Amino acid sequence: MNLEFYNMIADLGENIIFFKDGEVIQQRMSIKTAKNNFSAEGSYLKSGVMTFDNLKQQDELLGEYFAKESNEEIVNILSIVNNEPNCDGMVGEIYCTECNEQVDLISHYTTIQDDEFGDEILTPVYIDKNVNAFVKTSIREQLDTNVGSFIENTTIIVLPAKYKLSVDNIVVRKTFVFNNTTKQNEYIDVKYKVESVDTTMVKKTQNGEFKGVVKCLITENKE
Repeated sequence: MNLEFYNMIADLGENIIFFKDGEVIQQRMSIKTAKNNFSAEGSYLKSGVMTFDNLKQQDELLGEYFAKESNEEIVNILSIVNNEPNCDGMVGEIYCTECNEQVDLISHYTTIQDDEFGDEILTPVYIDKNVNAFVKTSIREQLDTNVGSFIENTTIIVLPAKYKLSVDNIVVRKTFVFNNTTKQNEYIDVKYKVESVDTTMVKKTQNGEFKGVVKCLITENKE
């Protein structure tokens, strides 16, 4: 085992804290910001080196939230772990995603009959609420030979695979919307529909758990 490399990270790295199923797990990490101008989430991706107890823990913590002990307000998702050779699973090169929003996740709606008026009431079935995620909207001008140029908004969300977000699920996020009645901009909940799910960074364990992160394309739900 390369104890010299492990001891360097353990001695010089910063304390980090994982939050997994109510359990607090402490490790050490040397981290830097990785600039990537070719992806929408590039400015939020980070890379570094992290200590682990063993190879099994590398898999267990994949897709989990962690924060620096010095600043627990900034929450990250452990996205990729590449085990360092000759370190017995105790050191890994890692990539993580810095979260910038909290969202609510809705699986579907159930219908309840209103006894008084006979109208149907839709009740959301939540996957979870106040989920830390990375959300990014990119605005691009597109050219079309028939209609000319138009502006296209593309919104992606990155979050842990354990939530099993699927196509047609709903993401609720806060954003500014103009109220035509009050003539004011209001900061309200807006629903987004999941259009596609990228699972290339997802691993399924022998226990049937899903580790890693998913990246989803979402569009504002006009229904």
